[in-house]
Amino acid sequence: MEKIEIKTDSIKQYSGYHLQIYSLDSVLFETPKEKLTHIQYFPENFRNSVRDYIKSFLVPTWNSDTLPLSSILEFTTHKDMKDIYLEMKKSFPSPYRFQLKEKIRDALLRYQACFPKIKIPEGIVFVHSGFNYAFFRSGKNLLCGLDMYLGRNHVFYDYAGFPRYRSRTADKHYLITDIIKACWLIHTDTSKNLNHLLDHMIYKGKMYYLMHLCVPEAPDSILFGYTSKQMQYIEKYEKKLWEHLTEKNKLFDNNLKTIQNYTAEGPFTSAISKECPPYIAHWFGYQIIKQFIHKNPQILPDSLMKITDSKKILFESKFSP
Repeated sequence: MEKIEIKTDSIKQYSGYHLQIYSLDSVLFETPKEKLTHIQYFPENFRNSVRDYIKSFLVPTWNSDTLPLSSILEFTTHKDMKDIYLEMKKSFPSPYRFQLKEKIRDALLRYQACFPKIKIPEGIVFVHSGFNYAFFRSGKNLLCGLDMYLGRNHVFYDYAGFPRYRSRTADKHYLITDIIKACWLIHTDTSKNLNHLLDHMIYKGKMYYLMHLCVPEAPDSILFGYTSKQMQYIEKYEKKLWEHLTEKNKLFDNNLKTIQNYTAEGPFTSAISKECPPYIAHWFGYQIIKQFIHKNPQILPDSLMKITDSKKILFESKFSP
């Protein structure tokens, strides 16, 4: 199948986009406490994000320009939180964060080219989330918990009780594709038109297709968080897996348990086998979308996302492994 990419001219028209990066984690952990007294200490375009972070994570009732210093210090001097921050600093030193800025900007430029009417984040705010979240929308900015990307199977994730299938992808190599995924989930309404299994497959297939367009250098194993062994399993059994999904009208089953059997996160797709990668239905949704676009190259990403008839996409794709 011919490789699908965003046209260079579509990206160039947004070349004036200036992404800002703010390391709030470093500021809170390394700034002398006498300076952390007032919200005006922070750059103006990040103050609301600082407010959102403190209110969502440290002091929900805080509503003042005077910073809740005692709560901030309680957090930054806590041994466990400080140890996590030191690992964040080790995994994401300042030079690497600068490199990340350019890579994130490139991915977001592609996202903007896909959706000209959507406002992409003006800033990325790196934070210590206490293992609570990877991303959090904050007005024009996107908060990013770097503690969720310390490294594959980091010992801290064992302490926090992360299942191995999650900690395996808690690595910096997944950060940029996850940012695109976060933007997609923020901008997309999931409350409509997701009735049966095929609807869920096509919906997530669009998401993975978008991730591919915005981070074209990322292999499918990164997009899906699959191991090389799981990718080999798909390559070997793809035809049989598709036959399994299409038998007994399963694609049009609207039973929630059936849908979850083939789309839920986990170490594997239990409805098939312990060797079958998780959310295998999403994989096929992605393949269907790629085939659909291959046969309809005139359909741009923005228009693709507006097509809600999953049957139409499946039948016009003529997908067959």
